[in-house]
Amino acid sequence: SFNLEYDFDTHLKGKSAPVTYTYELSEKKGDPADGLIYDETVYTITVTLTDDGAGNITPSATVEDTQLKSTNNTLSGLNFNNRSVGNLKVTKEVETNAATSVTDYELTITLENATYPLAGTWQVYDANDVPQTGEGTSGNAAATVTVRLADDEYVLFTGLPVGTKYTVTESNYPANFQPPVIEYTDATQTVGQGDEDAVTVKNTYN
Repeated sequence: SFNLEYDFDTHLKGKSAPVTYTYELSEKKGDPADGLIYDETVYTITVTLTDDGAGNITPSATVEDTQLKSTNNTLSGLNFNNRSVGNLKVTKEVETNAATSVTDYELTITLENATYPLAGTWQVYDANDVPQTGEGTSGNAAATVTVRLADDEYVLFTGLPVGTKYTVTESNYPANFQPPVIEYTDATQTVGQGDEDAVTVKNTYN
């Protein structure tokens, strides 16, 4: 909650025409390391003061922001909604001494949040932490995201809402490989505030 404080001088007294004051109200952002995404809303508040000529001043207020418009005589209901977020890193590992024609592997990451809409982005990186470009290497978080990763490459999801549950699967591994071993550092498979959960998908040659 907050209070909007202002002062009006005596220049209003005796004026028949209304006098208008305009304010912008936004939230001061904190440190991104806090694990929060801060609300970008900017409210424009227009306060009109009308003098009836007898010294009685009547205020009215119009509130307009980037998401909605409303006209009323109160400044209540101006909300800033910050989201707690965390990250998720999914890495591919391949163990083999044999030559194989397979250079990358298809992984599917499933995301679900029962409380907040899914948000955030993802980016594929190579083994040297260089972000990859081209089709299928970046995008917005969604209920299902499919990526192709080579050995030691990874996909990093950032800005996932806290409470997002995730599952990683791989189905197209080569016939001469064992089924993938999927290791979760967080046994609950749930994103926490400021966390960077890690998942490793490991393939081993038979």
